[in-house]
Amino acid sequence: KQPNRPSEQEVQEHEKTHLPFRDWCEHCVRGRARNDPHCRKDKSDREVNTVSVDYMYLKEETGNKIRPAQIVGEGMPILVVYDSRVAQGSGTVLATVVPQKGECEYAVKRLGQDLRDLLGYDKFILKHDQEPALANLVERAVQLVGKQVIKEESPVGESASNGEIESAVGRVQGQCRTIRSDTETAYGNKIKPEHPSLPWIVRHASLTMTRYEVGTD
Repeated sequence: KQPNRPSEQEVQEHEKTHLPFRDWCEHCVRGRARNDPHCRKDKSDREVNTVSVDYMYLKEETGNKIRPAQIVGEGMPILVVYDSRVAQGSGTVLATVVPQKGECEYAVKRLGQDLRDLLGYDKFILKHDQEPALANLVERAVQLVGKQVIKEESPVGESASNGEIESAVGRVQGQCRTIRSDTETAYGNKIKPEHPSLPWIVRHASLTMTRYEVGTD
């Protein structure tokens, strides 16, 4: 079935953010049609909000399609922070390309600043898996936050407990593919993995999700 074609004005408005997903947009289809987000319940009534953090890559080596505890992929790692306080695929998502996993000074300062300045909580649970590089990074970043942070490690092998951050990772990857596809089409060139625009694309993708994503359309 051919989707209804929008007006030129609707196309131009949609291409500012590519949110929500539209099946008539070739870049949305290229980037996100294969995503199947986890179902999420409303967490807005939690007394203490949970913020999750994990690493990702734009292209990951998942083998059997299940994300392993320690992610391996192409290019530089990406740090993802997800606050699931809002239901149905929205909430705060912050993604940043970092030079390396573990105690990288840039990553420590970036994570600390995001947790301290952008989320606005005086007290929250910070959830992460047991990958040593991520645990070390979280330990350092928490020292910069200056607020009450309750650290929580996800049990090894229990993917259900990581469903929210895994879903957020998938959506960030999809939004990055979408923006990358649109940019490549506009300039008539492929963006290589080492291109300096990719860190901007990653951060921009997550910020458009945070500001404009309103849930399942």
